[in-house]
Amino acid sequence: MGTHFQASGTNWILKLTGALKTELLQLARTNFSESLQILVHLKVIRLFVESVLRYGLPADYIGMVVKVSIEKMTDLILAEDPILA
Repeated sequence: MGTHFQASGTNWILKLTGALKTELLQLARTNFSESLQILVHLKVIRLFVESVLRYGLPADYIGMVVKVSIEKMTDLILAEDPILA
C-alpha cells in the first residue's frame, strides 16, 4: 500500500515539474524581447553619456551599429586594429 502512495506522489511531482517548466519557458519567451530592448536602451544611453560628458563630443553626433557577418569578422578586426590602437 505504501508503494501506491509513492507512485502517485512521483507522478504528481513529474506533472508539477512539467507544468512549471512549461510556464518558465513561456515567461522567458515573452520577456526576452523586452529585456533585450532594455539592454539596448541602456547601451545607447551609455554611448551618449560617455561621448558627450566624458569625451566632450558635441551632442549632435550619430552613433551607429554595424552588423558584420561571421566570415568577415576577422577581416574587420584586422582592418580596425591599426586605426583604433
